[in-house]
Amino acid sequence: MGACSARIDEINTKNVDQIVDEFVSGKAELDCYLACATRFGSGQATMRNLHDAGRWDDLAKLVITIGYNQDISWYYLGRSAEGLGLHDAALTYYKRAISSEYKCLTFMLNVCSGLAVPETVNQRIAMIDGRKRR
Repeated sequence: MGACSARIDEINTKNVDQIVDEFVSGKAELDCYLACATRFGSGQATMRNLHDAGRWDDLAKLVITIGYNQDISWYYLGRSAEGLGLHDAALTYYKRAISSEYKCLTFMLNVCSGLAVPETVNQRIAMIDGRKRR
């Protein structure tokens, strides 16, 4: 929990405008791994509820605060950006979800909160690409 606490302290003391700018521009980073897994796991139901309620600001804040690098986290950032009309940022985060080596669905474990992450991400990308072509 020490590494996760340090991350939260860093975010609490970091310039909030910088965090928002990074998210809006598609440059938010999720750089915590095993040290944040427990916190991510305990926040999964909340993240899914925020997602389902369309509370994009709150979802993005929670995902960034936890910082857990996994495909579902990148999906949540992408969906938050898309919901806020930040389509370029959304595409960036969706592509990171696809390319993430850390998957919520493995041969041993499914911690995807009921979401079919790769399929859903590809659908969201297609929707944004379709809007951009119009």
